[in-house]
Amino acid sequence: MGPTVPPAPPPPPKDPAGELGRILRYWAGNLRHCALAPGDESAIYDSEYREVGRRRVDGQAE
Repeated sequence: MGPTVPPAPPPPPKDPAGELGRILRYWAGNLRHCALAPGDESAIYDSEYREVGRRRVDGQAE
């Protein structure tokens, strides 16, 4: 069996600013369901449910 070829990256959104606004509104509305403690991490998805990034809570110096 030969090596697998990774899938091609998705095309950029037609309206990048609009898509980013949608992602941030959804993420902000979902914050109440997040632990927001150091180490908490989750994926961020675009409107086609493709993972486009991750958010992570890092610890703070005391």
